Parts: sequence; structure tokens; C-alpha cells
Amino acid sequence: MGINRQQSQPMTSKRKEQVWSEVIQVLVTPKMKEQIKQMAAEDHVSASSFARQLLKEALVKEDRKRKRRKTMLDKENQALYAELTAA
Repeated sequence: MGINRQQSQPMTSKRKEQVWSEVIQVLVTPKMKEQIKQMAAEDHVSASSFARQLLKEALVKEDRKRKRRKTMLDKENQALYAELTAA
């Protein structure tokens, strides 16, 4: 799998699908791939559609977690600043 750095034309939808497939093949273990296939079949959707939904949900969850962490740190920093400036 190589990247053609001289490619000046935008990627076609077909090529984007091929690249996505290559990325998934590298990132997903055979066991994970089988689980995705089974769960997708149970939900009557394609494996790629199911994988995209899993990634979307994981990204939303991670984003929420990061925002909560940032809010918590901001509150801690504000409290610390208040302590320092009150002294």
C-alpha cells in the first residue's frame, strides 16, 4: 500500500472507499472485524456502516469526556486563582 504523492486530481468516491478500507484493515484486528460483521448482520446493516456508527459514537463520547475534563480543570484553576489572589 503506497501513496502516490504526484497525484494532483481529487480522489474519486471509489478511491476514497478503497483508502478507507485499507485504513480499517490496518486498524481493526480480525477478531474485531468478525464482531463488527456479526453485529452489523444482527442490525441488518452493512459492516462499513456499522463501523462508521461505532466510530461516530466513540468520537462523541470522547469529545464529551474531554469537555467535562476541561470544565473540571477550569473550575479547579478558578478556585486556585481565587485562593492565590485572596491572600
